[in-house]
Amino acid sequence: MSLQAFCSQCGASLGEAAKFCSKCGHPSGKSTDAGGNAAGGLAWQADMTLLNNRFFLADFAKWLGWTLVISLAIFLPLFGIPGGVDGVWTALLITGIGAVLLIFSTLLFVLIMGNRVPMEFTLNSDGIQMRTGSRRMQGINLIAIIFGVLARKPGAIGAGALGLSGQNTRIAWNELRKIQFHPAQRVIFLKGGILSRIRLYCIAQNYQAVAAMVEERGLQQSPQASILRC
Repeated sequence: MSLQAFCSQCGASLGEAAKFCSKCGHPSGKSTDAGGNAAGGLAWQADMTLLNNRFFLADFAKWLGWTLVISLAIFLPLFGIPGGVDGVWTALLITGIGAVLLIFSTLLFVLIMGNRVPMEFTLNSDGIQMRTGSRRMQGINLIAIIFGVLARKPGAIGAGALGLSGQNTRIAWNELRKIQFHPAQRVIFLKGGILSRIRLYCIAQNYQAVAAMVEERGLQQSPQASILRC
């Protein structure tokens, strides 16, 4: 007969293979990532919501805006200049169809994921790591790549590849360039290199500890990093 394990942080019961407490997100101690808590860091699990997440919606709005700008920059010279008014309407129609498809595919993604993406975060002496703990997410990105190859759609291939690369993102402390604290939402935004972005979705029990560690180690090893408190 196996003994029942309990979370050392909040006292909730733990499943046999649980890496994190399902109630507070504290590591169970049964299994930790390499370089995780053993190195004096923090590790937890949290869900990133989608449609009711203002950060996700802001990112989507930016992505949609850039898609519209790039599409118009391509199709207006291609159809508008030689085709006159009719050519401009053709360019606008193609751009609009692309925008509708992007919105539809995003809503489909939200539906498939159940409006949430499980995330795992680790802070240790090396830096910050964000990992998507969802096989569905990996499957969606692989399907996007396969579809892009078969349909000869470079955009789908790029989106799938970008999604796969973003499933495991790490920023070293000395690479930090920007830190934004959002205590009301328990979110900390971190910017490293050109494409290095991490949003730490904290839980009520660990936001203060995570924020203190990010500020202390970030300023210590990357004094050029800017800090913004929202």
